[in-house]
Amino acid sequence: MNLPREMLLALPFALLAGCGGGGDTTAGGGGGSGGGGGGVVPNHTVTLSDTNENTARLANLNTFRDDSGGTALAMVTSHNALIIAAVRHAGWQALENSGLTHGEPSSNALFSDNNLGERIRKANGGTHLSSPGYAYYEDIASNSGSAAITLLWNTVYHRIPMMRHKAWRAGYGDKLLAAGDYPTAGVSAGNGFATLNWHEQTTPTISLSYWPGDGIVGVPKTFFSNSESPDPVADRDEVGCPIHLIFPEGSGTFTVVNATLVTGGTTHIPLKALVGNSSPSGAAGDVNALTADTTYLDPGELFLIPIPGSSGGLSANTSYTCTVSVTVNGSNYNGITFTYTTGP
Repeated sequence: MNLPREMLLALPFALLAGCGGGGDTTAGGGGGSGGGGGGVVPNHTVTLSDTNENTARLANLNTFRDDSGGTALAMVTSHNALIIAAVRHAGWQALENSGLTHGEPSSNALFSDNNLGERIRKANGGTHLSSPGYAYYEDIASNSGSAAITLLWNTVYHRIPMMRHKAWRAGYGDKLLAAGDYPTAGVSAGNGFATLNWHEQTTPTISLSYWPGDGIVGVPKTFFSNSESPDPVADRDEVGCPIHLIFPEGSGTFTVVNATLVTGGTTHIPLKALVGNSSPSGAAGDVNALTADTTYLDPGELFLIPIPGSSGGLSANTSYTCTVSVTVNGSNYNGITFTYTTGP
């Protein structure tokens, strides 16, 4: 029997004049079901605006996935139920105007349900999506459009559903789409509340993949660690854009995590490693911290977070070479090497 699984991630973000970006995020599990929503959501037809915006946002997403190294990641496609659920929830948040949230604890003109899975089920006419099981994720950002996709990718926890082999179908919604689709609901003018609803495969084929891929140019130079909760680097904010590797190991643990990040041939950048297996060991090379996170990361999943100097991210317009060798679940993966270049 395949039960629903939900991961909920919110990423508020504000542009700060002269300071880049910042904000806070929350990550947590699914909530309970809400009442009063009925078996299906009110009639909603996916509009041309919905379709065009989803085509553009999935193109942004699939470009990032195409930039991965190792085994190519499959293209993520859209689904009308995910679009409907995302647009309505973006509109619900805009009407409440009380911050980003994955629940809908109170009723307004765009209320569907307090539970993500129920919102998607109702948007799908009262039945769950299946693959043959079903598992749902949600990402939320307070901005919208292509900037929201880039922001969500340049993280640890929010990138998880975006890069995995499990990623299958997604639907994008935001405040502007909600206002257009529901003109009598009272959604105010403006942008924001980008909402991505995900349907993942439950039994995908997983093989070695990593990001950035070799030769990728324009990688963000800075990740604001304080933008996520749990904070992946608790003792500082600005660090380098996270490096993400997925190994085809569904169990066991990491007993060797040897990674280096080098620029200019000789300058080494310290790295913090996060893995999805319990009791990891064997940190080596530039890895000066090795932490298990089995709540959000899958077994075989590894993030390397560059932590250069005493503050700030990586240098702009600079090439970095990363070399990774790990042993996980008794399997050796040696000499994975890729060079990427940061953006301005």
